[in-house]
Amino acid sequence: MVLSLFFSLPFVSAGASPQVPDKAEQHADEHSKRNEERFVVYPKPGDATKESDTFAVTVEQNGVKAASFVNLSEPPLFDKNDPKSGNGKDGAEIYRESGTTQHWTTFSLSGTAQVEVRRLDCVPFESVRVLPSRYGIEAQIGDDGSTVTFPIKPKQKVFLEINGQLIDRMFVFADPLEDPKLVPNSKRGNVFVAKAGDRPLDGLKKNDKVLYFGPGEYNIEEYGPVNTGTTQTDRTGSNKAWVVPSHIEQIYIAGGAIVYGGFFIQHDGVTVNGRGILSGEPLLYHQLNLLEFQAGSKGGYVEGITLADAVHYALRSWDAHYDGANFKVLANWRYNNDGINLTEDSTVEDVYLSGNDDTVKLYFGGATLKNAVIGQMVNGGVFQFGWGFRDVADIHVSNIDIVFVDGRNSQSNLGIINYRPRASNQENREYVIENITFDSIRADGPAIKLIALGLPENQVFRNITIRNSYIHSWPFEQFKNFIKGSTDSSTSGLGRVENIVLDHVQVGDTYLTKDNYLNVGNFETLPPSFVPEVKFIAE
Repeated sequence: MVLSLFFSLPFVSAGASPQVPDKAEQHADEHSKRNEERFVVYPKPGDATKESDTFAVTVEQNGVKAASFVNLSEPPLFDKNDPKSGNGKDGAEIYRESGTTQHWTTFSLSGTAQVEVRRLDCVPFESVRVLPSRYGIEAQIGDDGSTVTFPIKPKQKVFLEINGQLIDRMFVFADPLEDPKLVPNSKRGNVFVAKAGDRPLDGLKKNDKVLYFGPGEYNIEEYGPVNTGTTQTDRTGSNKAWVVPSHIEQIYIAGGAIVYGGFFIQHDGVTVNGRGILSGEPLLYHQLNLLEFQAGSKGGYVEGITLADAVHYALRSWDAHYDGANFKVLANWRYNNDGINLTEDSTVEDVYLSGNDDTVKLYFGGATLKNAVIGQMVNGGVFQFGWGFRDVADIHVSNIDIVFVDGRNSQSNLGIINYRPRASNQENREYVIENITFDSIRADGPAIKLIALGLPENQVFRNITIRNSYIHSWPFEQFKNFIKGSTDSSTSGLGRVENIVLDHVQVGDTYLTKDNYLNVGNFETLPPSFVPEVKFIAE
């Protein structure tokens, strides 16, 4: 059931398949309740959905209390048949060996609520950090150590660092209440209500404009196939992402729904939203991207959903435009499980993102990312400008909280800000990445590197600013920050930098300066031609 809870009423159950009022009723209802605090919790989608046996969550507001379902994700088994697995590793082995699991709950909220997280495995809470620290949330551990409680507000994406370890990873996502304008009326004639099970899209008609997944489990893997032209996606002979028909304008995944498979969108103006889950959990490694806007499509919008257990990209949009808000990307366990890429002139805000490759690709200009919480898995960079020569301009990234960074090796593609060229300069010209601002980036735990730029000949980085940012510490002295020439075998030479500024960048209690950046900043020595162009401001 979907539970909608108000401060002045006991909970109201809308049943397993809620009927949504029409737009006029929604507007009147929202107007009358605009000042009321309430929250909505969502049911378990079905028997096949993995449920946490480690944590249980209760939400309480003004004396009204309800349980919020806790999802479970475990590292996938090793797939020896995948081309990427030839060396016996797929990026998830460290998590399989350590027994790492991910758990999350999602509910919608107005006002402030209290969350109680209870351990079900008899392991007591000894210490809990509620991250991001920017939120200033203090957790209270119960007397017997079995519970922890803390307040939460809409749009806050919380990670619990429990007992100083990162094995049992627990996330709490407090979404804002859904915008009634984005919730389709399932009774309308142009709304196709999918049927739970293995063939949910049978019967879809050309006059249907909205695809509605109510609470339940859906498998769309059989629909397709389409070849998107990428080698690894083509491992099984075809990409089994479903090609969304051009008459569909909205895909709505309700809270309490989980859809297994992928959506491949080729046309303009498609909204993908809701409070449910798009999952790759049962799929083959590299089989598909969970959500993809094909090159050339415009006006896409992603809101509220969770993309989990990707088998390749979570959200891919190559030279296509989309905006997004409040969605979540997590449980991406293996190599090539990239998070998202920002597109030209796109805005993405109030999200949780994670990847076991590059979490955010910055390949297209004019983009904005703000108010994001990020967990970086063992492989890849948080923000990636590579892997080839690029012209990119006018990107603004702000208010970013990095709650964990798992990278622990010498790979040159690691770091919060990374550029690692691997393709050759086929046009034999100069490329420029310029006018990029990172404002208020905060790493709440050890981060292997802040910046790792390997610039080949004819690649220029110009007017790059990192401002008002904080790094907790460096976990390994031998893995240093660097801005230097390319060390990749496919490229060579030394590119150029012009006006790279680290303005009030703090490591622990100390700001970086030109006098301490080698020691406090754990930097490699800059090439002589770069020294006057890399500036440190601490006053």
